[in-house]
Amino acid sequence: MRSLLCGAERNRKQRKNGNINELEKVLIWKAFLPDYFFDRVWDITEEDISAIGVKLFLLDLDNTLSEHNGKVPCVEAVEWLQKLNGLGVDAVIVSNNTASRVKAFADLLNLSYVCKAHKPFPGGFKAVIRRFGYSCAEVAVVGDQIYTDVLGGNLSKLKTILVRPIKPESGLFLWLKRLLEEPVLHKIKTMRRE
Repeated sequence: MRSLLCGAERNRKQRKNGNINELEKVLIWKAFLPDYFFDRVWDITEEDISAIGVKLFLLDLDNTLSEHNGKVPCVEAVEWLQKLNGLGVDAVIVSNNTASRVKAFADLLNLSYVCKAHKPFPGGFKAVIRRFGYSCAEVAVVGDQIYTDVLGGNLSKLKTILVRPIKPESGLFLWLKRLLEEPVLHKIKTMRRE
């Protein structure tokens, strides 16, 4: 007599044997894949903003608006933020960095900010959305990291935009993090070709 396995038990046995069903694969990939990809944040045009339907950008700091640990934002980022302001589009810095670092940039750029946001957890993103009163459909997270910015935005049910890092970082931890992003970046490149 053959026993019937419930769905959870069958899935556990499949995983044990190295099998993951197609739906699980899609759900796993979806958490790490951005909705949009741009070379740099300042490459997001007025037409893109309109097409995407964004009214609020939640912006990463390091390697999105500035070089990693840079002292000032990139000139192009400043000009892009001025254009956003002219369009009536809001922007907030959401960073895992310390208050002193994030506040200095926010003051320079005249932006609101959330420091120690604990990305990829949704708390920092959700706090900003509540404060500004936008729906999730009107908000996009922009950053250079898959496991913080993109994953956090996707977990928060927001639009996600991945940009290339402004400048490669040094240090073992950052190198390892970028190495772990390679399979996802490969998947993005494959999808863009299709």
